[in-house]
Amino acid sequence: MALTQLDDELAQEKSQNLIHQKKQRTILTAFGEISYVRRYYRTPAGKENFFALDRFLGFEGRQRVTPLLKYLVAKASPGMTNRHEAEVFSLLTPVTLSHQAVNQIVHVTGAQIKAQKESEAVQAQDAIETSQLTKRRQVPYLVVTGDALLFKECGNLVRHGSLHRVTVHEGSQKLLKRDGQPVKQRKELINAKTFSGTDREAVFWQADMYLHAHYDLRETVVITNSDNGSGYTADKFERFGSGAKQWIHQLDHFHVRRKLEERLSQSHPELIQKLLRAVFRDYSWKDVELVLTTIDSQLSTDPSGNYLARAEINKLAEYLNRNWSSLEPLWWNGKLHNPGGLGTSESGHRRYSYRLKGHGKYWSAQGAEAQALIIDCDKNNNLEYYLGLPQVALKRDKWSYDGKFILKLLRQPQRLSEPHVGVTVGKVEFNGKRYMV
Repeated sequence: MALTQLDDELAQEKSQNLIHQKKQRTILTAFGEISYVRRYYRTPAGKENFFALDRFLGFEGRQRVTPLLKYLVAKASPGMTNRHEAEVFSLLTPVTLSHQAVNQIVHVTGAQIKAQKESEAVQAQDAIETSQLTKRRQVPYLVVTGDALLFKECGNLVRHGSLHRVTVHEGSQKLLKRDGQPVKQRKELINAKTFSGTDREAVFWQADMYLHAHYDLRETVVITNSDNGSGYTADKFERFGSGAKQWIHQLDHFHVRRKLEERLSQSHPELIQKLLRAVFRDYSWKDVELVLTTIDSQLSTDPSGNYLARAEINKLAEYLNRNWSSLEPLWWNGKLHNPGGLGTSESGHRRYSYRLKGHGKYWSAQGAEAQALIIDCDKNNNLEYYLGLPQVALKRDKWSYDGKFILKLLRQPQRLSEPHVGVTVGKVEFNGKRYMV
């Protein structure tokens, strides 16, 4: 009845020259299925016909779900499988969805988010090229981290697809409680923005357009961080430092530590700490060569038996020599400090890897990208924006605590309770006979 009344009100605003025709539609909402009849407007030649009520409510054509239900399904999709989510919705809401329907909603939502993000990147690029940028942020440090993770692609052959991720933030700060006190050993990124996709070049392009459209880099030190793997070497991140006061590329320390432990743990575990101190604290290639020479001299006593160990040491020396310039500490020149948040691309994989990776999980490239884009919007707190929903912030009503009033209630004299008499007369039926008790 409410939708019919709204359609009548919209009909009064339309031109009387349009031909009205009523058609029925069934839409699936968060409160169940709703069937309603609305007017179909045939416009003059050259213009698109439309349903005024559907356009006003934001219902897309050929879509049976409302934007709110689509948002709820997309919001819950990163935390569970499609089958589990369909079961949860059927148990807790009057909505019955199959896992195929949930999968379709995720795909449609991901495609919508991708199209809007690409449109935003194009608009930012046009603004940069035409010098129409205004009110850009100025920050002392800006951190850009990038990495990729593998997922299993569905098909006859077992293949692995790559999901590329780039995060732009202004450093890290201590996470605060509700009372304003910092949480021990927990930090959060400042104004973080994450970009994901199966096309590495497209992800880098979107992050680059966002960075240069929102930040004035003339007085900013841009620090990029990666594992220097294929597609993530220093030259790939050079675009982010364009126009900045200074650009520094850092090799992710997590990967360096893991590489050192893999190469040395079996042969010389006692020298790992010395090598870590030479790389990260002293930044002395001379000390690194001293440790590696010591290991080589110990292995040379039995060249035939230590062939594999010496090969590992040689690979480690080549790895450190190749990435030595990216290991220079930020404080080495005495002017810069670590803003925090370096290496978060590896730790930030958790939400994506938990959803995309695991036993029995196979994805198409489109499905994996759609799920990753939903996780991006959830982390960036803009999923409602991309789905066209109003952002409503619910605030709890403030209640003043009155201790004196509560003490007054507690001190009230209690009435003596009367003993319960219980059942005096009852009947019990057994084998067709009634017995009085």
